[in-house]
Amino acid sequence: MVATTYYTLTFHNHYDGAAASSYTINDQSTKVLLSMRGFGAGAISIPTARGPYTDGQTVLGTSFAAWPPPLAVDFPAAMPYTAPRQMEIALLLKAATITALQTAYAGLLRGLTPYAPVFQGDTSYLSVLLPDGATTRVIECYCTGVSDMELKGRTNALVIISFLAPMPFFHQAWGDAAASTAWSTGTNPVTINNPGDVPFWPVFKVMGRAAGTVAGLHLTNTTTGKIWSTSQTIATGATKYITAYMDRAKMSYYNDATHADIIATLDTDAEFWPLRLGNNVVSFTSTGTPSAITVYHMWYYLGI
Repeated sequence: MVATTYYTLTFHNHYDGAAASSYTINDQSTKVLLSMRGFGAGAISIPTARGPYTDGQTVLGTSFAAWPPPLAVDFPAAMPYTAPRQMEIALLLKAATITALQTAYAGLLRGLTPYAPVFQGDTSYLSVLLPDGATTRVIECYCTGVSDMELKGRTNALVIISFLAPMPFFHQAWGDAAASTAWSTGTNPVTINNPGDVPFWPVFKVMGRAAGTVAGLHLTNTTTGKIWSTSQTIATGATKYITAYMDRAKMSYYNDATHADIIATLDTDAEFWPLRLGNNVVSFTSTGTPSAITVYHMWYYLGI
């Protein structure tokens, strides 16, 4: 038997100068969720829909066909761009008195204030507990407005809440065990399954070893043929490590005291790469075996 039979939405504000706060948008008693819009696949933009830019010009993109391409002529299909997502929620506020209704509305405004976060590094996000009562999806977003109350009777009111998500994908809840893969280096290669809807750029944390160094580190996605490698040596010590941020093309080395930028040690034939949809077979090679590798990933979904 499922724990709930409806969506439960909570908005989380994390901003500078104040403790993290959360506001449950609907509880199906005093704040009833009536409708949601924009929680499915976000709008995309395809370059060919805007072309040609000049008369006679063909806007080329990436073929959807497998590589190598077939002998037949393959029409070049442009890759889509997923635009920021706009979401709206229709909520029915229910109260016993008009005073209680006004208090509930004021609390909603404070809980969803569009005036925070306002500093770089601040975050806010919407978490959605699905009707199975067990699965939570999260999307980073900002509240962009709350409508006036539209009275539905003396003590009930309709309110429309809007949000903007610059990164338009939903993902697992923070702290979800599925958000990382603990790679025992005794198993090489390891298979990592991307169950989401889009490729994901992971973070790799490669630990040194207690006796001896780790050098000539290569990480290879044999499924796609992509290789990341570095000339940085991890000195002796199982608490020292290298971190490769595939999503932002950055690398760092931690020596038990400080973190250093080591982008200059990226090998000339190396690149940063994503985990494609489905299974990815990832292997490592090095002189000296790392004590452990952790792959951090937050699978992206087009809708809840």
